[in-house]
Amino acid sequence: MDCASLCDLIKCIEYGNKLHIGVIMLSNQMNEKMLLPLEMKIHASAICSEIKEMNGGYQTCYACRNAAIEKVLATKSSSYGLCIHGVYEYMQPVLFRDEVIAIIFVGNILTDRGRERLMNISEALPLDTMEINCDLQKCVEISNLIEGYIQILLEKYGSNLKNPVIDHIKSYIAENMENDISVVELSQRFGYNEAYLGRLFKTETGYAIREYVNRERIKKAKSRLLTGESVIEIAQSVGFNNVTYFNKIFKQQVGTTPTQYRKAHNATKQETW
Repeated sequence: MDCASLCDLIKCIEYGNKLHIGVIMLSNQMNEKMLLPLEMKIHASAICSEIKEMNGGYQTCYACRNAAIEKVLATKSSSYGLCIHGVYEYMQPVLFRDEVIAIIFVGNILTDRGRERLMNISEALPLDTMEINCDLQKCVEISNLIEGYIQILLEKYGSNLKNPVIDHIKSYIAENMENDISVVELSQRFGYNEAYLGRLFKTETGYAIREYVNRERIKKAKSRLLTGESVIEIAQSVGFNNVTYFNKIFKQQVGTTPTQYRKAHNATKQETW
């Protein structure tokens, strides 16, 4: 009998509550059944997404998460508590042959102490999107269930995916799009030689790293052009500090300027009305 995917299991666990569950893979001990969409690998809940949009919010969130990951890796044991902004989260490593191959995150939980900290950030934060009925014991039970299922998937389907660093880099790019992203930075962050990483990324994706970054930025810009934001604001929000360069790359990839793209889309909307 074929097993359900890890993604399906997480969806079932999240059904009917407001938890946000994620798993980051740290090893090539993976198979197709363990692949997850981006939103299950990053902090993608409504509260986290809104905090990231605030001035300095993304940087502090990312630094806090990295520190938590390093602690779990160093101790090979679970960790829990409030993040720097006040969101409660539980983290549990998944061990396979004494190697930490993944970390499970159970979060988006609101506690009384966390509520105070979040309210100090902004009273407009959507606290009603957070889970209030999940204690430490429940977090442990959920994580144990997910960890056990990962072990089952490994035993039944083995490890048949290539080096997961490409998936990690894609996630990092998606989370850091508004910042400067270079091959040098990525090689240092992921511990690979620059030339090797560049070749590996192109082999796996068909794109050079810079080309891939720009494609993802333009993809995000296209969706934001459907809002009322100015072209300059959109360019900066997706990582282009020079609007002229943004217009150039956008036209190369889309065939029109950002302004023309917006007008064409708005005209299409009006026709459908």
